[in-house]
Amino acid sequence: MKDSIEGDPETHIYHLPDELLVFLFNKLVDAKCLCRCYIVSKRFASIITQIHDVSFAIPSRNINNISNQQNDLYHEESFAKNVLQFFVDNIYTKPVRYLRYIFLPKPPLSVSFDPIVFRAFTKFLKKLGRVKSLHVELPSFHENQSVLKWEAEFGSELSFCVVLFATTFRIMQMEDCENDVRPISLTNELLRSRANHAIQRLMDALWRNHIVRHVIEDHKELKDLTVSDSNKEGTLCLGENQIAELHDLSPTLPTSGYVKIWHAPIMHLLTSGHVMEGATVVMVRLLDQQSADEDRILNRVFKEEEVFREAAKEIYENYKTDALTYVIELNIP
Repeated sequence: MKDSIEGDPETHIYHLPDELLVFLFNKLVDAKCLCRCYIVSKRFASIITQIHDVSFAIPSRNINNISNQQNDLYHEESFAKNVLQFFVDNIYTKPVRYLRYIFLPKPPLSVSFDPIVFRAFTKFLKKLGRVKSLHVELPSFHENQSVLKWEAEFGSELSFCVVLFATTFRIMQMEDCENDVRPISLTNELLRSRANHAIQRLMDALWRNHIVRHVIEDHKELKDLTVSDSNKEGTLCLGENQIAELHDLSPTLPTSGYVKIWHAPIMHLLTSGHVMEGATVVMVRLLDQQSADEDRILNRVFKEEEVFREAAKEIYENYKTDALTYVIELNIP
């Protein structure tokens, strides 16, 4: 067996033109697979630095599995040297240090993401200087089943955070057309609970926004960045303008804002064929932001999942005049 792919006449993939290999590697997307291909040969390494699309899922921190993980991607390139200390000092401690002062509890440390894998990913990503689209998946922090979906948009400051709740969510049945389902009203207890969970998701978005600053600092060509979680519950979105703001400006932590709430006791989603009972849309924004573009935001959130997009749009359009608005203070020193 030859030691090098270049010397193996039966390895046909190596003889493909560079343009085709770039196309294939762009379709591969997954950072672990790309890293393994990167170390196959110098030619592959050179071509992979030209790819535009990368996706990576960072697992939960699991002390028992760290020794096994070190035999994977990050050990193949000796990425693990001094990475834990770097992570603790620069990536994890700082965001937790300021988020701990916010009146809501920070995410539990037991589900924090694996520092070695994260450091390995950021180090490998620095080799890919032409990335235009990046997706990062972090472990989930919450398991509240009433939260169906949330989405936030940040640049140097908060643009919006929208959270969709439902007490029950199911496929529409024949009996749902008979209108004998008891609607679920927005009680004071339910209102407080959903407002609290919405602010928690805002805290998650702030934390993710801080994390991605360490990821994008060497990527001037990046146009699109999304950060999701393993439960597919929430997404932080940054477009080209928001990424440029993060490159040029220090992020501004919100000290006050407003929460706007729309509630539908029951919602029949005819396009997707689903029913939501006790459906609530909560939007969190800064105080100085105008409400005139709320319809624009609620018409485009959750674009990846049509049923949730339909729900947010329908709840807003049907209950627009019944919105509840509250001013909130975030105690960040």
